[in-house]
Amino acid sequence: MSKQNRKRGIGLSIDTTEPGYALVRMLFDEASTRGDDHAVLADRFGVSHGYFTHLRAGRITGDKISKNVIRRIAHYLGISPIGAMILADQIPPDFFSPADRSAEQDLDRALRFIAQDEEIGPLFPAEFYEEGHTDAKVAFVRMYEKAKGTVLLPQDDLEDLIKGQEQFRADHPSAYQGEKVTPIHGNS
Repeated sequence: MSKQNRKRGIGLSIDTTEPGYALVRMLFDEASTRGDDHAVLADRFGVSHGYFTHLRAGRITGDKISKNVIRRIAHYLGISPIGAMILADQIPPDFFSPADRSAEQDLDRALRFIAQDEEIGPLFPAEFYEEGHTDAKVAFVRMYEKAKGTVLLPQDDLEDLIKGQEQFRADHPSAYQGEKVTPIHGNS
């Protein structure tokens, strides 16, 4: 373990690259602020004094902390148990989004949803859903969202989708021969 990766300001000798370092650091920062020593922590969390010595030294890593102790640490820190589990590297942050989700799939789902709307769906021909340009589809979905007071597309994926479409157009201008294309981000 390299000394550069150690944090000793609060007596930690756990390597910053160890699983759960963020939670361990938060725990001992809070204990230091409150003036709680290992004995107080051990009593509060229902573990031995040595448990915190091992945690502080990295012999017990955050990903090995039991769910009961995680719950108690979360309460002590004033965070959710799920948040504590993420900080302990027991749950990866990307666990909460589908692995196969893409902006194109989100757009397709949104358009299929709109197509089934009894009021709006019939107003646009099937060709629009199948062959329309991405920026027009996105604009259509955003207008639908505003009119209906709903959200069908996440904002961050939308921006990536539009930028990707603009880049494709720039890289493959022959695909748009005879069509005037105006970037919607003002990148003229």
